[in-house]
Amino acid sequence: MRSTLIRRGDERWTFSWRFSHLLMDGWSFTLAIQDFTDHYRVLCRGGQPTVPPGRPYRDYLSWWRHRDPEEAREFWRKELADYRPVEQVHLGGTEIPEGEPTHAHFEQVLGELAPRLNALARTEQLTLATL
Repeated sequence: MRSTLIRRGDERWTFSWRFSHLLMDGWSFTLAIQDFTDHYRVLCRGGQPTVPPGRPYRDYLSWWRHRDPEEAREFWRKELADYRPVEQVHLGGTEIPEGEPTHAHFEQVLGELAPRLNALARTEQLTLATL
């Protein structure tokens, strides 16, 4: 991860935060933003933010080595037993013919749909990007 604070004027700043999606998914990003804003608020009040110690990676490796793969398979078999593919949702814009490569920038303005999508994501415990 890299972050940069760029001064654009006496009272104007731009904060740039770059990271790889290999390192941080939607859930992690939300947690990182929350930590960042919490620490920023503490610093603005003259305080010193505290960071709890992280859990050692070896704990995860130990869990991974001792898990039961068959139990995990059975869990996912049951979890996905009633799975039905979701119909493709088309939100507008121009459809790209299958197989045709494209590198165009696409931006969809959600407008009034945004609050409903956010609510659905929360209800289904998904990130908006996943939805």
